[in-house]
Amino acid sequence: MISVKKKLTVLRGAFYFVPVLLVIYAMSIGPVFGYLLAQDDDIPHSFGQFVDNFYAPLKWIINQSDALSDLFGSYIKICMELF
Repeated sequence: MISVKKKLTVLRGAFYFVPVLLVIYAMSIGPVFGYLLAQDDDIPHSFGQFVDNFYAPLKWIINQSDALSDLFGSYIKICMELF
């Protein structure tokens, strides 16, 4: 049997890990799209399709709001300048 203390430690770890993972997922869209848009069609179609599907939930949320769409566009421009 797993002790109560061990269960609490696992739950506490998940409590912090999941939100951090979601923030990393949301913030990674800028550098990934910035990199892909900065390339001159050197990216394989299958990889572009994978990225499009991977970020589909975020893109749906972004497309629901004009303010988020503008913010996302600015974020992509900043990330494109890095590449």
